[in-house]
Amino acid sequence: MPTPQSQLAERLADQFGLSAIRFRHFDSLVLADGPVLKLFVPRLRRMLGGRARDRMIDGELLFVPRLALKAMRAGSERFEAPDLVCGCPIANFPWLMGHAGKNDAGADPRLIVDLRQLVSLLPDDEPSWRALFGADVFARPRLETTVPLVAYLRESSPSPRA
Repeated sequence: MPTPQSQLAERLADQFGLSAIRFRHFDSLVLADGPVLKLFVPRLRRMLGGRARDRMIDGELLFVPRLALKAMRAGSERFEAPDLVCGCPIANFPWLMGHAGKNDAGADPRLIVDLRQLVSLLPDDEPSWRALFGADVFARPRLETTVPLVAYLRESSPSPRA
């Protein structure tokens, strides 16, 4: 049975014409495809002070070397959670939240445009990632890579700071 998270990822993929990658416990949208996959794992959160059905899209950006993907079993379209990964919550970029509302018509297209613009600031290949963030960027504990990743994206982004 599909989870609410996987249903959200499927709806967003359909709405924006994106491909999705399914992992054992979550689904993600492919924002950029290459030697390093740039993924968005969407989640819905209830909006405080709104109506009971008001929701906002939250989630995480994940960056995974394509070669680190392992199918759950031969021929499966689902993958094991990657061992080599770098990522950060999108809540670290407040300017994205203005487009994070979701209603019956779907999500605001500007959210995906802004997410793609943000991830385009990062390299597409592993050697460039390693040069920028260190040789073990994908193998370090998540918190150790999140802080420098967020700092780099905030400094590099032309988006307004909120």
